[in-house]
Amino acid sequence: MNDIYTSPESDLNVAVSSHRDFKLYTLTGMGVATFFGTPIAGGFLLSRNYKALGMGVEASKALWISIGGTILFILALMLIEQFVALPQISYAVPQVIIVHQLAKYYQGEYIEQHKVEAGLLYSNWRAFGISLLIMLAVLALTISLALIWVGVWGGGF
Repeated sequence: MNDIYTSPESDLNVAVSSHRDFKLYTLTGMGVATFFGTPIAGGFLLSRNYKALGMGVEASKALWISIGGTILFILALMLIEQFVALPQISYAVPQVIIVHQLAKYYQGEYIEQHKVEAGLLYSNWRAFGISLLIMLAVLALTISLALIWVGVWGGGF
């Protein structure tokens, strides 16, 4: 006799979610890092996520593309500033939007899957701290290049 209150037998294998032992940075953390530490900081966090996921080639690509993108963005703003005066916030907002959307496109599914499988996430405060360290490095490089420029060419821009 069939019991109408029991579920039918099935031979489906249901995957059991397991705890992952590595951490990833969130999309919000990448946005915070980009806002305070240039797109290089956001690209660095993207790179760290790729390394944690075992994608070494993508990790180095993300870092180099963020460095190149930052340089191109700065050059474009220097050119635009010659013709139009922009408010200061217009420098940061497009960078944050671009990095956040790229991170969402390329890593959003990985991060969500990591959360579903009870994976650990880094704190956004850690992302903020990394962004400050990267900003200090960028600032030191910028000052060094400016001093070299002044010493070699006599300060003319």
